Amino acid sequence: MDTNDLLKQGIAALKAGQKAEARRLLEQVVQQDKDNETAWLGLSGAMDTVREVVKVELELELAEIKTRIERLETTVHQLTGNKQQVTPPPPDAPLDPEQLLAWLRAEGVVRAPTGEEFRLAAEWDALSEGERQAIRWELDHLPPGPMASDIVVENRR
Repeated sequence: MDTNDLLKQGIAALKAGQKAEARRLLEQVVQQDKDNETAWLGLSGAMDTVREVVKVELELELAEIKTRIERLETTVHQLTGNKQQVTPPPPDAPLDPEQLLAWLRAEGVVRAPTGEEFRLAAEWDALSEGERQAIRWELDHLPPGPMASDIVVENRR
C-alpha cells in the first residue's frame, strides 16, 4: 500500500478513536519514511503513555537533526570544493600506497606536508647515516615520562 494511503488511513483511525489501528498504520508509514513528520505526530497521538510520546518526539527531533547535519555536510563540501570522491582501498586487494594516501587525504586523516616539514625532511636526508643512528639512539634512550594514567589521575585532583 502507498505511504500516503497508509498515512490517511492512520489519521482517520486516530480521529475515529481507534488508537491500536492508527498506531499499526502509522508505524508502517514511519518504517517506510522515517522523516514523515505528520506520521510521527499522528503516532504520538496514538500512544498511551507519556514515555511512549516522549520517545516518539525524541526520534522526530533526531530525524530533524540528522537532516540538518546532512545539509550542512553538503554545504561544507560545496564550499571547500571537496567534490572528489575517493574510494577506500579494498581490504583484500594488494596495497597501493598512492590510492591509500589519496583516500586518507580525502577523509581528512592526513594532509599534505607543509614547507617547514619539507625543509626538516631535507635536513634529515642531508645527515650522514652515523648522525642519524646517533639521533635515533638518543631518542630510544630518553628517560620515560609519566604514565598517561598518572597524568589523568593527577589532573582529576
